[in-house]
Amino acid sequence: MSALVRLYPRAWRDRYEEEFLAMLEARPPTAGDRLDIVRGAIDARIHPQVRRPEAPEPAPVDGSPDDTVVVRRLGYAALAGGVMWLIAWSFATVAAPVVYDGYGPHRDGSAALPLLFLSVVLLVVGLFGHLIVLPATRRAARVGVVVAIPFLLLWSAGPWVIWFALIAMIALVAFAIGSLGTSHWSATACAAMAVGIGGSIALGLLTLGLVNLGAELPYEVMLVVTATATPIWLAVGGSLIHVRPIVPAA
Repeated sequence: MSALVRLYPRAWRDRYEEEFLAMLEARPPTAGDRLDIVRGAIDARIHPQVRRPEAPEPAPVDGSPDDTVVVRRLGYAALAGGVMWLIAWSFATVAAPVVYDGYGPHRDGSAALPLLFLSVVLLVVGLFGHLIVLPATRRAARVGVVVAIPFLLLWSAGPWVIWFALIAMIALVAFAIGSLGTSHWSATACAAMAVGIGGSIALGLLTLGLVNLGAELPYEVMLVVTATATPIWLAVGGSLIHVRPIVPAA
């Protein structure tokens, strides 16, 4: 349970952690309670109400080793999601069995859907890490993350609904641009995000256009299109694993 409590800001933990852990020890939480704890941590990060006396604005990672370790682990989770994304689409577009139905022969990639869903969930985990390290003043970036998370999850549950993906990508653009200038988000990370989003959209539209014109494209083309999105995971995860604690000046 202490791992979930660490998702809350340091200032919140300094004030409430001991009492909160005692309550959880007296009444072990259910699965629903654990989800409520995570939701509460997200809200505490977005709308901080408890602030440390020495910091007029909540510090992202304010010298706490626990905070830094949690953030880096979330970054590694996002990177693992990128690997799963490639594996899922490689199976769905190249290795899945070919079936024949009213739509003609096509590969049945339904077995890859759980792995696809998990890859997007791990991307969302990484985005939550950015909520931890983003300064409270970066409202556009924070709003981008908060909007992207539900639409990414909706799209992963129904990847045929393109509108969910487009809204999520627009929100990720707002997050990437809004994060520029912060200590953990570099121009390289922003460029990787741009390549992942812009490349996948451009190639996806080109592929749809060719299909609508009657062109028969090999399954490997779809793998290339989806692989183009991988830099999104790399940017989200890679920027977190290099986070260093910000030690307040004496």
